[in-house]
Amino acid sequence: MAVLSRPDEDGPGPLDGLRPEALATAVQAAMQSGLVDDLDWLARPAAGVALYKLAAVLPSGAEQRDLGRRVLARMLSDGADSFTAIATAMARAGGKALSSRAIRARL
Repeated sequence: MAVLSRPDEDGPGPLDGLRPEALATAVQAAMQSGLVDDLDWLARPAAGVALYKLAAVLPSGAEQRDLGRRVLARMLSDGADSFTAIATAMARAGGKALSSRAIRARL
């Protein structure tokens, strides 16, 4: 999670080359064991960015939706530093992640 929270660098990311299905299975196990919720050791903005990046590489499914809800909750309830870090990661990734009403209102 600490590696995922770092700003993007040139070259492949830490999860590139992993099979999406295997990654989804690993995330499911981490959610069931509570590891996904135990991120107090990581700064809140960094934890939010790591969760977003993890969700972004998962195939569409329950795990991706669950992580997406966690990221959105962090964006809306944490401070401005978390919101800014996660929104920056979303903007760099492109797509429609910043298009929800709640996110637009906070922007």
